[in-house]
Amino acid sequence: MSDLRNEAIKRAVLLLQASKAKFKVITEEGAEYDDLVIAPPVTVVKRKRMFKTGELQAHYKPYLDKLEPGDLASIPILSYPPESLRSAITAAACNRWGKGSAMSCIRDGNVELLRLQ
Repeated sequence: MSDLRNEAIKRAVLLLQASKAKFKVITEEGAEYDDLVIAPPVTVVKRKRMFKTGELQAHYKPYLDKLEPGDLASIPILSYPPESLRSAITAAACNRWGKGSAMSCIRDGNVELLRLQ
């Protein structure tokens, strides 16, 4: 590394030390300044998806498309987990019509959705 870069790094380190900041500088050559402990990079673990992208939406979307205020849709659960399906339907209703515009429940193997507004 050039003398100019070394001098710039030394000045930056002096400035940071004077400001009582916590830091760690590692140069290209591997020289380290100060003693801040650097955490190892976090590995992100993706959770396994239960359904393919858009699979739930493809199931309930036709029912929501034709729903008018005051109408009740009865969407069959089929092999989907009931609470997951109800949650997805309620979220879609909230996004389409606004918060508080629909009510849902699980009854007789169906998710029932009542559109209020």
